[in-house]
Amino acid sequence: MISIHEQAAANGFVTGWLTLASPRTLNALTLEMAVAARAQLEAWACRDDVACIVLQGEGRAFCAGGDVRRMRLGILAGDDYCERFFGQEYRLDYAIHRYPKPVLAWGHGVVMGGGLGLLVGASHRVVTGSTRCAMPETSIGLYPDVGASHFLNRLPPGLGLFLGITGCEWNGADAVALGLADYLLDDLARDALPGLLANAGWAADADHNRRLLAGLLQALPAACTTPRLAPHLQTLADSCNVPLASAVANLQQLAIPEDWFTHALENLARGCPVTARIVEEQLRRGRSLGLADAFRMEWTLSVQCCRHPDFPEGVRAQLVDKDKQPRWRFPSIAAVPDDYIAAHFVQPVTNHPLADLA
Repeated sequence: MISIHEQAAANGFVTGWLTLASPRTLNALTLEMAVAARAQLEAWACRDDVACIVLQGEGRAFCAGGDVRRMRLGILAGDDYCERFFGQEYRLDYAIHRYPKPVLAWGHGVVMGGGLGLLVGASHRVVTGSTRCAMPETSIGLYPDVGASHFLNRLPPGLGLFLGITGCEWNGADAVALGLADYLLDDLARDALPGLLANAGWAADADHNRRLLAGLLQALPAACTTPRLAPHLQTLADSCNVPLASAVANLQQLAIPEDWFTHALENLARGCPVTARIVEEQLRRGRSLGLADAFRMEWTLSVQCCRHPDFPEGVRAQLVDKDKQPRWRFPSIAAVPDDYIAAHFVQPVTNHPLADLA
């Protein structure tokens, strides 16, 4: 579910607060939440008195991604839930990217998968000392979606492939270093937000309001967080700015004595071979795509993943039965046929549901 609140400012303007309110699932996004959130954003966009939007999560997470357990149920039932979910999720992400008013996304705690998709499109992207980011889809046989075909391609060449095939986790300081967030703030600074926004000098000019919001955020206490990946970004990029098989071999030979890198290599070894192949091809195709076309490609990919066995099997193994023993369709990356990957990029319907994205 989502919670909606409007806060009046001293000069007559309004701040819209949109809170993901499913803390027991770490605010995992459902079809109903995506539809409601986008409808509210559209309503606020049409009002001259709404100066700024705050997007946040209740509890200890911003958003852990899409509710993949619910998606698996739809796959097993043979219904169209996943087709509708991905269409609405990507419309919500696209709306945030293109929103005409400033959007402050407060990315505390878990910000993974679909949560990262919500964060990166905002005009003012906050991470905190508690932030844990990742695109961990390789563990469930999916792939980095929610616009990752676009934003991972804007990282130094090779880094997007590394993050996508390893599901590597990074912190708030790394998010800023990667250009995926703008402000690294103390978690407790959120308590000051309502008062700051209520007394801000909002105007009917969105550019003025963006500059005003930036100044308010810059004045808040910063988090004392040391980056983990940032000192190794060039090494990781150089190692992975090569064909997939060479990237995997290079990573296995790197000597980075850090727990996060050890876990990344373990994720790569245990992860879905089809996912690794998809990520390589996704990023190759995504280099020439604008944002709308990237989302259209990802809808096709996501629906095709739902029609192939690895995604529901990965969810079963990781989140339903929790045996951590997924039975992947192919035993290794090298064993995945080229035509099997190509089939994931074939549009499964005649009329694309995101055809109208500008």
